[in-house]
Amino acid sequence: MKAVVYERYGLPEVLHVKEVPVPSPGPGQVRVQVAATSVNLSDWEALRGRPAYRGWAG
Repeated sequence: MKAVVYERYGLPEVLHVKEVPVPSPGPGQVRVQVAATSVNLSDWEALRGRPAYRGWAG
């Protein structure tokens, strides 16, 4: 499946479309199909690697 990913902090230019494996749900889990999503300020701050978000975004 295709996903938009980022592998380093930065501006929107670090985002790219990548082929990733389809996740398989484990016991007691379900897989859902997402029809729409949004980007909010918290996502933007994590992408930019602001110090408060650096630990959360990996």
